[in-house]
Amino acid sequence: KVEWRAAAIPGARNYTDLKVTPEGLVYGLADASTFFVFDPVARTVVHQQDLRADFGGSVNHQGTRAFLIGPDQTVYLLLVKGIATIAPRTHAITLLVESPVPLQQGGDILDGRLYFIRHSHLYSWKLPTAK
Repeated sequence: KVEWRAAAIPGARNYTDLKVTPEGLVYGLADASTFFVFDPVARTVVHQQDLRADFGGSVNHQGTRAFLIGPDQTVYLLLVKGIATIAPRTHAITLLVESPVPLQQGGDILDGRLYFIRHSHLYSWKLPTAK
């Protein structure tokens, strides 16, 4: 039974990816260009940002997996330009590393490495060590 529904981002054609954060919010991507934070308790968008100018948008091909949560609960975001983190309280996006190729598809994290795909190639990046 559907208990509630609404357009989180009015005018969006599709939602590229969604991820529940360790804090219980929902991070989302609309049309691979708009990052938003949804509060499921209040049923409202509490933060919204266009990613195109600074980051080229998010990965958006089949099997998106744009949001990845590291072993220390850091939320990583895979963007066309590289790999970023999202600050839990402010939702500010910080680009950690620029990729040598535009990112296309998401991936996963295993044994301290973040993996992503570009066409037929698999790439990996070593996660920062905890301080």
